[in-house]
Amino acid sequence: MDSSSGRKVVLVSWNVASWTTTLKQILEHYKTLGRYLELHQVDVLCLQETKVKRDKLESQGSSLGCKEEGWSSYWSSSNSRGFNGVATFARDGLVVSASCDVFQDEELDREGRCIVTEVASQPQNVVVFNVYVPTSGRGYCKMPFKMKYLRRLREKMSEVRAKGKHVVLAGDLNIAPGPEDVYWRHRVVDLGELEAHSKGISQGGESSAARRRLESISSCAPEVQSKTSDTQGTLQEAHLLQIVSKVGGAVEKIRECLRLTSVVQQGKGFKAVYQPSTTSGGGKPGQARENRIGRTFDCKGDAELRLGCKEQRVRDEETGEAFLCWRGGLSIEHLSDVMRALNVKFPEQEQRILADCFGSTYHPPCLTEYFNELTTKDLLVDTFREGYGRPQERFTCWEQRTNARYANRGLRIDFILVDQDLYEENVRKEDYELQGGDETAGPESAEAALRMATGNHQYKPASYGGGGLEDPPIEVLNLQFAVSPHNGIIYTPPKYSDHVGVSFVLNSIRCGCVSKEDGNANNDGALFSEKSTAKTQPHRSSSNNISQYFSSGAVGGGRAAGSLGQKRGSATIGLKLGKGGRKKPDSSDKKQRTLLSFLGK
Repeated sequence: MDSSSGRKVVLVSWNVASWTTTLKQILEHYKTLGRYLELHQVDVLCLQETKVKRDKLESQGSSLGCKEEGWSSYWSSSNSRGFNGVATFARDGLVVSASCDVFQDEELDREGRCIVTEVASQPQNVVVFNVYVPTSGRGYCKMPFKMKYLRRLREKMSEVRAKGKHVVLAGDLNIAPGPEDVYWRHRVVDLGELEAHSKGISQGGESSAARRRLESISSCAPEVQSKTSDTQGTLQEAHLLQIVSKVGGAVEKIRECLRLTSVVQQGKGFKAVYQPSTTSGGGKPGQARENRIGRTFDCKGDAELRLGCKEQRVRDEETGEAFLCWRGGLSIEHLSDVMRALNVKFPEQEQRILADCFGSTYHPPCLTEYFNELTTKDLLVDTFREGYGRPQERFTCWEQRTNARYANRGLRIDFILVDQDLYEENVRKEDYELQGGDETAGPESAEAALRMATGNHQYKPASYGGGGLEDPPIEVLNLQFAVSPHNGIIYTPPKYSDHVGVSFVLNSIRCGCVSKEDGNANNDGALFSEKSTAKTQPHRSSSNNISQYFSSGAVGGGRAAGSLGQKRGSATIGLKLGKGGRKKPDSSDKKQRTLLSFLGK
């Protein structure tokens, strides 16, 4: 590849939730990995949650796509278990260097959650951080480790910039930073805030906060606005204040209901039940009436946290720092169940308006603050949000076990963040094209997002009776290629992963250079050493070990007259022959036998 040539470079990031499973589907439908990547017109593919151990890469690299013609791959695996793991596939000649020991810290590197590849480009190389950020853990028990990981990641990106390189952060960040990044029924409202507004309204005052929400109502759902708008097409202030008054005025009863809610085990999970000791619905005096609050919870502590309306902080035992993980609000879903238990009408239309105007993400405030600092202080651009604004329900991840994708109850936690100057140099308006709209609903609508998530309603959910997901017709699978390379979401099939891909197009960089025999670009002046890069390619370790064996002089030359060359893979084994073709004793016999044993001869 000519280093002076300019070309588009398409970056894709995708949490595959097990590369072996995803690759099996790809090969079944598209025969080769190379063909699949060509159909997506991708140049750099960042994978997360590969779940591939290093020893499998060493022994079965070909079966994992590691030796796909025209492609080089770079891996980071968990040291102890077949979980986590990340990998970056790139066209030959694009990558200058790579590292899987990003943090130089055993605690942070051992889980295989980050790989860094340096892409050859002019005038500055682009360094791609491919990350699978840790979860917060049950009860936020892993939050101290997660925050340590995120802070060190930020430091490493700053170090790279200081060396004159551009930074791209791609991957599953396990952060849904804003209310638009979570399903609307899962957004959280502050009961105290609503109560305060309600008291102000009842006293004849004006709710300034409610008015401020109205001023930003353009980000609310278009279909909600159409159902609750005046002739000018804007949400009526009176309607919003009516909803705020209703919910805010009932806060005392809502809190009492939550106090009388008990959490009990149900099968492998837990259910929350409100059981007032009053007669209701014609029952006998003193008979309790059961009302479920929310769906089944994974653990008792989670239920008590979500329904307790209390702030929670988790302390880092090493540093003493306390991280704010929960503000103490109540989700729209749980609020609607409580209102139903209290026999207060709270229709879905009103729920949606409250969610759009007063709802926030349920992800921990310490994480949303971190993400905000990435974009405001470090000047990393959220390439999706920057180009599309706030379209509804454009998610990248759904819970498989509840068939959440088919109702589009999801999260946006997968990102490609790009340094602002790199973004401004490469962004093109034509690369932003939101799909799914038609004459009945625009591309920014929830219906358009649902169409895209479900393959225009042609992907079918798994049966709760078992059997898993069915394979749709190939023409439905091919919908993932319907949009040419663009900035946004690639709606890969549900059977491939519980996540879909995200993409960004670098238009203006001059990239690549003449590659070496191993598919990597020339390493001169690279960020990482050749040894570091080699460590990220364990599938090459066998041939590398053989080459090192020969270069060390361990085996006698195989080019001398009368020598016999036996090939196995790329190695040539030289055996010196004596008179009559019989093997002549040699001081290297022992080393030769060792090598033959290594090769399985």
